[in-house]
Amino acid sequence: MERDPQKLLVALGSVLREKRKAQGLSSTALAKRLGMNSPAHLTRIERGECEPKVFTLYCIAQELGYPSVNAPINEALRAIGEPELPTASETLMADE
Repeated sequence: MERDPQKLLVALGSVLREKRKAQGLSSTALAKRLGMNSPAHLTRIERGECEPKVFTLYCIAQELGYPSVNAPINEALRAIGEPELPTASETLMADE
């Protein structure tokens, strides 16, 4: 079964937006913490309108207090009924 990338991007954006709002942060405040010039790019990520670069997603995840970059991705996957990403140890064990 192939994942629908757009469905995942929308779910990921929703997860990030909910986490940001739960912390009482505006998109402007979070964008400022991330060193972005304006909240426009962050807003596009939260709407699922663009695919964030890995480093951008990592920075957002760190700023929102996620333990890893995979944590918000796995939340989004659960929200759309998809299996979570394997952990590093699961991946290593599969390679043996």
